Amino acid sequence: SRIDFARETLAFISYRQGNYKLALKEFRTAYRMNGFLDYLPFIADCERGLGNPKKAIEIAMSDDARYLRGEAKAEMFLVYAGALGDLKMWDIVHKLGRSKGLAGEYRMRAVQAEQYFLEESGRTDEAIALDQLLDKLELQYAESDMDETSDDLVIEYDMQELNDELMD
Repeated sequence: SRIDFARETLAFISYRQGNYKLALKEFRTAYRMNGFLDYLPFIADCERGLGNPKKAIEIAMSDDARYLRGEAKAEMFLVYAGALGDLKMWDIVHKLGRSKGLAGEYRMRAVQAEQYFLEESGRTDEAIALDQLLDKLELQYAESDMDETSDDLVIEYDMQELNDELMD
């Protein structure tokens, strides 16, 4: 409907402008109205933007998030990694960057995040060691559009398993 479209448009514009409070409100309302799971990574990222990384992790670990597929699952994976980084859980984040099944632009973004997290944790040599891989990925994906087959994306890293590591 027109109302759904207007709400979604407002949510995405607010999100891109960094108005996470309004974006969160609109994404949550749209999600309640139509149950579109692909809003969940945006909802989680808005929580991060508002300084609530634990809420972002909670959303990433939710029962609904388990049903994400393709690009939405990859986006949630990256939001989850960012939230762990926000909490300075560098060792777990380092594992995320090496997850199997991330391809294309998502692999590039995961390695960029991993390099950043390594630098933040004082592991400069390990961060520098990623330069060559990152240069290759950026040449290949930084300017390209997403692969149209990205709906077939499979991430072979169980976020629930990672959550168990958080609780140890």
